This record gives sequence, C-alpha cells and structure tokens, in this order.
Amino acid sequence: MARSTTRRALGRIVATAGLLVGLAAGGVAAGNPVHAAAHATARTTAPATAQAAAREDMPELPDIQQPVSQGTFTFAGDSDDRITQGRTKSFGTPEQEFLIYRSVGSNMAEIRVRDGDTWWYLAFGAPQGRQLTPGVYPGATQFPFHGNSPGVDFSGDGRYCAAVTGSFTIHHIEWNPHGWLDSLDADFEQRCAGAAAASHGTVRVEAPPAPPVLALTMSAARIGTVTAGGEATLHGTVRCNKTASVNVFAYVVQQQGAARVTGWVREVVDCAAGTSVPWQGTVGADDFGRFRDGWADTTAGAQAMDWDYLIFTHAPGKNPRVCLGHCGS
Repeated sequence: MARSTTRRALGRIVATAGLLVGLAAGGVAAGNPVHAAAHATARTTAPATAQAAAREDMPELPDIQQPVSQGTFTFAGDSDDRITQGRTKSFGTPEQEFLIYRSVGSNMAEIRVRDGDTWWYLAFGAPQGRQLTPGVYPGATQFPFHGNSPGVDFSGDGRYCAAVTGSFTIHHIEWNPHGWLDSLDADFEQRCAGAAAASHGTVRVEAPPAPPVLALTMSAARIGTVTAGGEATLHGTVRCNKTASVNVFAYVVQQQGAARVTGWVREVVDCAAGTSVPWQGTVGADDFGRFRDGWADTTAGAQAMDWDYLIFTHAPGKNPRVCLGHCGS
C-alpha cells in the first residue's frame, strides 16, 4: 500500500540522519518520537486561507491507523444541513468497516467508516497542548486548524464544510500508556459556518488489544575481513519482537601509524518477529584511504521505526575492537 511504502521510506531517511550524527561522534544517537505531518486523505476540509497558513505552521494530524473490534456510529441532521441532507444513518461492525486514526500525543482521534464505496469521517481534537479526555468541549472549530479551541469535523459522501462551529462530549475515552486508543464513546453537534442547520450524532468504538512496543537487540562480531580494494566488511545479527525494517550502522576507525583511516556504512535489514537476522556491511574508507589487515575500533548501532506508535526504537550500541583480516596480538 502507498501508506506503508511512504512510511518505510520516511523511516529510512530519518534514521540515516539521526544515527549518522551519533556515529560520527563515536556513539549511537538517542531517538525521539516522530509523527507524520501530512493527512493521508484526499478530502479538503479547510478554506484556502487556512490551508495557506497551515503550510507555514502545519498542525499535528492523526496519521496512525488502528483497527476497530467493535463500533457503532449514528448521525442525523436538519433538512438543510449540508453533510446529512436531513438523513438519519446508523452503521456498525461487522457490516461496515471502522478505522481509528490518531496522533502520537493522545490529543486527537478520527473515526472513519466505510459503507460500500462511501466513507464518513468524524474527528475530535483537544485544545492545543491538552490531551483528549472525558468532558464537554463547547466552542469547537474546524479540526485540525482549531488551535487553542476544541476541534471537530464531520464529513463524508463527498460533502464537507469549509469551516465549522460545534461542540462535542467525550463520555469515555481510554488511552494505553503508549498512545493506543483502547475505546471511545462520544457525541457531537456541528454546523457549517454561517448555517443554522446542524448535524449531530454518536460514536462508540473499541480497539483490539494494543500490539507490543517494538523491542530490538543487535550483535556485532569481533572478526571482520578486508577486501582487495581496501574495504572493511563487518557483520552481526539483529533481533526483533515484531516485524520491522531495521537500519544498522557501523563506524570504523583504524590507526595506521600516524594515519587515521575512517569510514561508515548503513544497511537495512528486514527483521522478522522472534528471529535473529544476519546483517553485513562493507565499509569504504573516507578521503581515498584504504583499510588493511589489523585491528580497528568500531561503533555499531541499530534502530527501527515502530509504526504502531510512530517512535524510534534503538538497540543498545556495540563498540567491539574488530580484527580485520589477519591481526597480531
């Protein structure tokens, strides 16, 4: 799918930048949570002026997809309401597909419901800097451009509001410690800006148990080789508790008399859950140097993106002194 392909590419790019800095300094860089900065839906829910402002200060958007084990969604509206067109509709699992999209900060959630070829969207956002918790949220404005106000957005079947006013009540919401949305019970009212007609509805969803947080370990062998072209080859293993694309980095320093030869390499390893997977990297020397038989100091590290939580997981770094080819005592 395009989403998973994009995420994988993003993970590799950011991982390269993050660990390279750490390795060049002689160690593995520490990781930070990372969240996506683009909404992965084709619909437009904000006026042109808001979109232009967002390009300069893009708000955090729900971009982590979760499955739903049980869900119901009911809405109705006034006869001249733009979204409902006066209709009342009810959806529920398993007849309709439900999905949860959330952010890393536990401060917003979007429920998406597919009924045949038609999608319906309902999003809630807490005021900036706050977590989405049980309570009444009056004075809601257009999600996700709501800033210090609560945010709401109900749209679907090809219809949306350029701007909204409304309110919502979170009767129950439960987040697990890593930001997984376990359950949500909420109702809402929304008006397209300037309209008297309103839509309103209720949503209840429960997610299956949260997946484990990615755990990653690695090893780095103390014996390597040198190619005829003066490149050093290192190897080891990585191990994960769930499937991940792992970035492995190695930095090599070899003292050759008064000369100091260095180089680094990055390799991507597809790690299967519960399996030790081998990695190998061939390191070319910087500045036209050449590695040769003998001892070398190395720093090796590994990290992977946990797409369930949009956080980087790091394996404890290794710093073995490696024998390249033939070595003396």
